Amino acid sequence: MEEKKLNIPLVGTFIVDYLMNYGAMFLYFYYWGNNLTNLGIVIISVSYTILVSFGHDYIHSLLWPNMICKAKMAYKFTWTNAGEIAKVSIMGAGISWVASYFGIVHFNYTTFTETYMKIAIEYWGITLLKDYTMMYFVHPWMHKPENYWMHKHHHLVGVEVQANHGFSISNLDAFIENDIGLFLFFFVQWLITGQISCHLASFYMVGWHDIIVHSLNPYSIVHFNPLLEYYIKPTLEHNLHHMIQRDYYVFNSFRHLFSTERRDQDLAKYNELCKTTMSYDLWVDDKKNIAY
Repeated sequence: MEEKKLNIPLVGTFIVDYLMNYGAMFLYFYYWGNNLTNLGIVIISVSYTILVSFGHDYIHSLLWPNMICKAKMAYKFTWTNAGEIAKVSIMGAGISWVASYFGIVHFNYTTFTETYMKIAIEYWGITLLKDYTMMYFVHPWMHKPENYWMHKHHHLVGVEVQANHGFSISNLDAFIENDIGLFLFFFVQWLITGQISCHLASFYMVGWHDIIVHSLNPYSIVHFNPLLEYYIKPTLEHNLHHMIQRDYYVFNSFRHLFSTERRDQDLAKYNELCKTTMSYDLWVDDKKNIAY
């Protein structure tokens, strides 16, 4: 019987993504915690966008080049990609600046636990509201032939999809699928409390989520919750959405939460389409994590 070894790419992805995201947030809080400035908004928006759009997948491709789908590795980053990233970055910075100007968005820090819980609650509020309104009802509607014109640009890539393609989206599509989540959250918050407020980190954590579900590494961390990361695989699901152009319409279907069999079936689809041998098992043999 062949001896199994620790799934280094799986564990390594966990470590790298936590260090990457938490490292960035630590720096942001160090310089702008309780003191968010216009310059701070610009720096946070630009640097975080570069991190999720290019830095994340580039680092992963350097660490585990033999594991990642060859079609993804062969894709060449273009000036068009750079322009699309800049466009969405400017949109995000603009929304953040306007919301900050009116006192709606803040960058406060009290204690780690209190701040973490506030960000987590807001993150899930925004994520689930847009997932089970626009992504659940409108996203499938946009895939109908008569409506596909507004969504077609986002689906110019299939198997080669990776993080930077999360920015390959029209302004209308970006608002429908992504930005509207913040406004839905504000509306629900106003109905419940009569006030609206959101932590800037919550907004950008949702941005990480929306981009990294396109990542070239299906082990990528999305929610920064180890328990949920084990049971649900939004990056796997959304990659499949781009590859087969149907189903997997919401980012977080939770279809894997109560069925590892469904998770394994989705992973088998991914491996077949991408010509890879990825595995979510903690212990694997030498035949796993190889792209052919």
